[in-house]
Amino acid sequence: MKKSKLLRNTAIVALCVTLVGFVVMMIGVGQGGNLVLSNVRIGPISTITINDDNRGEVTSFHVSPENIQSLDIEADLGDIEIVKGDTFDVLMQGFTADEVHYDNLEHNVFKIETSYKGNLISVGSKNNHGKIKVTIPKDFKKVEISAGLGNIIVSDLVLDAFDISVDAGNLEATNMDVANVEIDVNLGNAEYNGTVRETIEADCDLGQVELEIKGNREEYSLELDADLGSVIVDGQSYNQHESKGTTNKKIEASTNLGEVKITFIH
Repeated sequence: MKKSKLLRNTAIVALCVTLVGFVVMMIGVGQGGNLVLSNVRIGPISTITINDDNRGEVTSFHVSPENIQSLDIEADLGDIEIVKGDTFDVLMQGFTADEVHYDNLEHNVFKIETSYKGNLISVGSKNNHGKIKVTIPKDFKKVEISAGLGNIIVSDLVLDAFDISVDAGNLEATNMDVANVEIDVNLGNAEYNGTVRETIEADCDLGQVELEIKGNREEYSLELDADLGSVIVDGQSYNQHESKGTTNKKIEASTNLGEVKITFIH
C-alpha cells in the first residue's frame, strides 16, 4: 500500500508540473516568445518539453589534443557518443561559444564542460541541443561522465575505469571491457553490456539499470540492496538486502524506487 500511494502521489505531481508547463508556454507565446515544443524520452518516461530557442549563434568545436589518457565530461543537456579509434579526437556541435569549456588537466585528463544558456522552461528538447562525439584510442585509462538530460552512447571500449552519473538521460554502453564500473542513475535509464574484470557498482534511484555481464554468475560475489524497488538477477527478484559469495569479482547493486536487472551472458 505504501508503494502504491507513493506512485499515485508521484503521478499527481507529474500531472501538476505538466499543467504548469503549458500555462507558462501560453504566457510566453502571448508575449511573443519563440518556443520549441517536442517529445523527449527521460529514462522510461516519455514527456512533452518546452524550451526557448533564442540562445544565440551555435557553432562547432573540433580538437585533437595529444597524450590524453582520461576523459571527464560534465554536460547539462546534450547527446554524447564515445567510440573506439586510432587517436583521441573531440567534435562538439550545436553549442554557443559560452556553453562549452574544455581544457587539458593534470595527469593527462581532458575535461569538457557544457551548459545550456536558453531559458529552459521544462526539461529540454529533443533536437535543439548540442552533441559531443569523442574518439578514444586503445590503452585509454578512464572515462567519467556526469550527464543531466540527453542520450549517451558508448561502445567497444577497453578501460581501467568507467564512471557515469545520469540524472534524467539515457545510457547505452555496449561491448565494453572495463576493470571497474560505476553507474549512478536518478530518473534515467542505463544499459551496460560487456565484461567487468573486477567490480561494478550500480545505484538506481527512480530509474532503470540493466546490466548484461559476460561470464558466469559464480565468478562474482553479489551485494544487493532494494528499498521499494527491486533487483533482479537472472530472473530472480530481490526486494531486500542480500549478500552472496566471497569471490574477488564483485557486483554491488542498490535501488530506491527503481529497478536493477542483472543478466549473465556467455
